Amino acid sequence: MSDNPLSQEANQNKRELERTKETTSGSIKSVGKIGGEFTRQENPPFLKERDAVFQKALDRMKSKYEQVEKVPITITLKDGKQIEGKAFETCAQDICKKISNSLLDNTFAAKVYYSKRYDLGFGQVVDADKEEEQEILGQDGEKEEEYEIFDLHRPLEGDCKLELLGFEDKEGHSTFNHSAAHVLGNVIEYHYGAHLCIGPPLKTGFYYDSYMGNEKVHITSYEKIEKMALELSKKKLPFERAYLTKQEALELFKHNPFKVQLIQNKVPDEGFTSAYRCGSLVDLCTGPHLPNTGRIKSFKVIRNAASYWLGNNKNDDLQRVYGVAFPKAAMLKEYLRIQEELAKRDHRNIGQQYDLFSFNQMAPGCAFFYPKGAAIYNKLMEMLKHQYRIRGYQEVITPNLYDAQLWKISGHWSKYKENMFLVQGDNEDEQHGFKPMNCPGHCLMFDMKHVSYRDLPLRFADFGVLHRNELSGALSGLTRVRRFQQDDGHIFCTLEQVEEEILGVLKFINYVYDLFGFKFTLGLSTRPDNFLGQASQWDYAEEALKNALQKFGKPFKINPKDGAFYGPKIDIELFDAFDRGFQCGTIQLDFQLPIRFNLQYKAAEGKEQILKNKENPVLEEVPLLPREKEVKKQMEEEYKSGKVNKDGRRNSLTQVLKNAVKKSSEDNIETSEDQSQNTIKTKEKKYQIENHQIKPGHQRPIIIHRAVIGSFERFLAILCEQTAGKWPFWLSPRQIILLPITKYQFEYAEKLRQRFIYEGYNCVVDKSCHKIDKMVRNAQVAQYNYMLCVGKKEEANGTVDIRDRDETKSIGTFTIEAAVQFFQSKSPQLCEEEIELKKKAFYSHNEQELSAYNEELQYKTFFNGEDGIEFGEKDTEIYNKVKDFVVEKSLYPNLFRWLQYANKKLGQQQEQQQEKKQE
Repeated sequence: MSDNPLSQEANQNKRELERTKETTSGSIKSVGKIGGEFTRQENPPFLKERDAVFQKALDRMKSKYEQVEKVPITITLKDGKQIEGKAFETCAQDICKKISNSLLDNTFAAKVYYSKRYDLGFGQVVDADKEEEQEILGQDGEKEEEYEIFDLHRPLEGDCKLELLGFEDKEGHSTFNHSAAHVLGNVIEYHYGAHLCIGPPLKTGFYYDSYMGNEKVHITSYEKIEKMALELSKKKLPFERAYLTKQEALELFKHNPFKVQLIQNKVPDEGFTSAYRCGSLVDLCTGPHLPNTGRIKSFKVIRNAASYWLGNNKNDDLQRVYGVAFPKAAMLKEYLRIQEELAKRDHRNIGQQYDLFSFNQMAPGCAFFYPKGAAIYNKLMEMLKHQYRIRGYQEVITPNLYDAQLWKISGHWSKYKENMFLVQGDNEDEQHGFKPMNCPGHCLMFDMKHVSYRDLPLRFADFGVLHRNELSGALSGLTRVRRFQQDDGHIFCTLEQVEEEILGVLKFINYVYDLFGFKFTLGLSTRPDNFLGQASQWDYAEEALKNALQKFGKPFKINPKDGAFYGPKIDIELFDAFDRGFQCGTIQLDFQLPIRFNLQYKAAEGKEQILKNKENPVLEEVPLLPREKEVKKQMEEEYKSGKVNKDGRRNSLTQVLKNAVKKSSEDNIETSEDQSQNTIKTKEKKYQIENHQIKPGHQRPIIIHRAVIGSFERFLAILCEQTAGKWPFWLSPRQIILLPITKYQFEYAEKLRQRFIYEGYNCVVDKSCHKIDKMVRNAQVAQYNYMLCVGKKEEANGTVDIRDRDETKSIGTFTIEAAVQFFQSKSPQLCEEEIELKKKAFYSHNEQELSAYNEELQYKTFFNGEDGIEFGEKDTEIYNKVKDFVVEKSLYPNLFRWLQYANKKLGQQQEQQQEKKQE
């Protein structure tokens, strides 16, 4: 469902947390304080004791490698070259050395694709810090072979294909950051005596969580941590890997209650887990890691923050330290330069500097948009509304407040109740919730209509206000708020229409992102193990999504088993000018919501679903989540005892007595419009969590949840930092400023302002009477797109002198009409669908004429004369014909170029004529 997601780093933190909580038998459900008393101690005594236990496991590991048979294996490099080696002896590091030392210096890990693999004899090894399903990514939608990332020094275990990974590779970069995180953990544990928790790599950098009681990491400690980390790097400490039994792991980490909890919950009694040692640090870890710490040439602590064990505020408080590291010192300098620029571009600073928005403690997590911020907000919405009209969407308006029963039916109540704002109705049994998403309301709208297959696809668009009860500590500017709006849309369609609709959404996203210069990547997430519904339906839908992606023509990856349980999805990651990733757009198929709401449409003749025998409708079971089953069972027991009514609402004492006296069930109570206050009113059975029948001649629709920009608030934050407050003309709250040279041009400037306001532009007059250079400079600092200077000459000629925000000189003198057309040319380019719509509309005679003119200018500059090298009478004649047309650059590039020059040329001619008259 359309969401208000975090930045990529925050999403990665969330995934790391969920991964840590996963266990072989579910999740770590225990909640409470386990850290106990803590006394800060440098070089704590448990380090030596732990090291001895690890050494025993490492010796056993080495013995295994020595005893196992060294079977000959074939290693195939990426270029196809084959190298002979021995299983459990030859490693990627050996192969690098054979090729060149420089290759070894720049290689950090190896990607291994096994075709034949031998067993080392450790049985079941549980990766205590790894997700059960590794994401396997391929290019252009082709499912990639399964692979593992190996340490360079870890012996290979069979015939394989081998790819060597450097810092520029995703997995190589992650390996480097992972090893740097262990260096950070080493320092924190040694310097503070802290209990280490988790320390994952991030896309940029890494962090380590640790427990240190009431102690805190202060900014004054950063330099000390960095110095100790670089000292460890210079020592070139090796990363050593060993397998541990559960008992060994518990013995190894007996001083750390957090590791003990992970081991007890995640490692089976007869299984093994893995750990790494680097210097004095030993930690549960799956790897991979660098050969040694010497690869880390620069190290920087960037910030620290508070966190909770397993993300639960009822658990122990932790200290989180973030850092970055690089294989070259120059890379750290460049990183710090970019961070300095990003700090200047922070959307909170931009919002304050340009008077766009602010926040107040009386409404935490809710932005106050000032007029200029509201202008951007509304213009962005207007653009999307225009695209909706072009693309066949129908905008709807839905309630903000819904009966709690709606969220129970949709399934959100059991999963999302804690994140909702709830209110009590006028009766004690009434409970309502402010909507955190729009999909259930759209389902009600579909259900209230009599929908035929002829009405599909039905595309609902909604800009309604949403509320989510985010934790106060998680609120951050516009990126994490409690009140927001989305470009939320839901497409109700048939299974056969899915492919075309997905392609349409992809084109929509591409058009909008291209307006702002955003690049993006795509990934197809397929059926997870816990999927609901029919496998055949999933197969068809996944194939439709894949076909749509292939037709769209942009490379994509397949993420096996990463889809939601209710339908496959397309993951869209947007990248800004600083290569930061964000998830804004959403494309999610949903098979289950139509079942839960019993949504049906009249099918075409011969297309009836399921119903071969129309006399005996098929009963379709509503799939419930495990938590919902528990809640429903409890509700049924309370209903039988009379504590609640059939909707799950708690009855008053009077109601309980009535239920005790009245033996007939609520199902038999009739309702009417003329009910007295004493009449018991029941809810329509239609809106119960129950099994539903598909009516004869009807089918279930498929729902596509989709969003292009997601949360307006968050997208505006991204745009603030992308543009640094220099908004494109069409979106800018400061488009035009008129700069009268003297007070005698105030009246002329005011008339011009009124004209530009009439044309739909944001325009003001600067009446400060400063010198023109200062007015221009002030306007540039305020980020006005265009400055129109008007003096005595411009007033006499009916012209304006236009200056660009980023130019120091005038770009030309324009007549008023030419200026209007100049500003019109700055509108967003037409999308493909709009161009097609115009071709089919009553524009044909104009289009033919413009096409002919554009073709004529293909091999000459002007219309006048056969050679067309000089502007002449024919140019003026054609200009008068086409000046009122909107000439799109994408459609008529030659004519657009000529028209730009003609506006300037004719403006200059008019200016010269006015000067002659004055003489």
